[in-house]
Amino acid sequence: MKKLAFNFFLAGMTLAVMLVSTEGMIRLFAPQLTYRFPRDLFAADASTSYRLRSGYEGVLDTPEYRTSIRVTSQGLRDDREYLEKTDGELRILMLGDSFVMGVGVDLEETVVEQLEDTLDERFLERDVEIINMGVPGYSTRQALATLETYGDDLDADLVILGFFVGNDFSENAGEPLRVDDGYLVDGTRHEGLIPYPVRRFIKLHSQFYHFLWPIQRRLRGHGGAEAGESARRIAEIFLIDEEVARPITQPSLEALEDLVRACEERGLPLAVMIIPDHAQVVDGPWDALIDQTGAPRSVYDRAAPSRRIAKFLEARGVPTLDLLPGFRAREDRDALYLPLDKHWTAIGHDVATVAATRFIGAIIDGNTQLARAAGTKPVRRAD
Repeated sequence: MKKLAFNFFLAGMTLAVMLVSTEGMIRLFAPQLTYRFPRDLFAADASTSYRLRSGYEGVLDTPEYRTSIRVTSQGLRDDREYLEKTDGELRILMLGDSFVMGVGVDLEETVVEQLEDTLDERFLERDVEIINMGVPGYSTRQALATLETYGDDLDADLVILGFFVGNDFSENAGEPLRVDDGYLVDGTRHEGLIPYPVRRFIKLHSQFYHFLWPIQRRLRGHGGAEAGESARRIAEIFLIDEEVARPITQPSLEALEDLVRACEERGLPLAVMIIPDHAQVVDGPWDALIDQTGAPRSVYDRAAPSRRIAKFLEARGVPTLDLLPGFRAREDRDALYLPLDKHWTAIGHDVATVAATRFIGAIIDGNTQLARAAGTKPVRRAD
């Protein structure tokens, strides 16, 4: 009996060593993207489902970057607190998700920090402050809830929404993420044979799991048909046919309508920056996605979702900056997004800052000619 127990123990230890060794080899030679956020970065919130945990300090550590994160007592990724607005100060709230918060880059490299600096240089007679209210995974609905719950006390002159084509459509149509034991997880908890805490830990932390998952699905015969169906769901937003695309786009249009109304009620000018998905910008991922759908290429257009959002907002007098044309025009567009993570690199933030400076500058000074050159129209000066 003791010998049998020892053999089981030895087999278990051997298996554990093999798994740990394989995990290490995968991390070294074939790194995979797992859950990117440190535990306890997020806290549950009654209005928005979750937000950045006040006072948090830590590091985002992935195979592609290592960046520090500091969250103020106001729940913002920033290095300062925002007090009562002073005379002559122009205060802008920037709402959105991880692109706005700046996942993948240091604070000073984010589009928000750089935009504040460039606008400060342009409008020397005014002190420009841009408050970064971006939170990873936020939908437009959650951005609206942020404005309604936390924005009013900040006495803003202008609101900018960063709308990310890559997942805002699906997030506006679904349930928000939630915080579970310090981690951000799907809103729906799925049961399975393996206990949920074990499955959650493996999915969050094991690169071997993420390496093995697509392989085992192909071996079990789930590759072709399921991959095609998954690609078709992802590509729905790129359909040219308005009626066919309506079910996935309508929830976002309704959320934007509510945001427009909320800003009007507060007398706040609203502007929207449309952030393109990497598959819209980089040809390789776009070709792979459309090929997987099995549908004719003629039914898809990479610019379709951005164009729909811009048309909808401009019909309501909301200035809109679509970053897709400028990103597509660059010869170094492969360098704008991280290959695994798919967030902007520092170069991506730089390019967005140049476009946003021209766009927001035109809105602030109400210069008709400059606004036309920036691809928008002026709104009232925010005094």
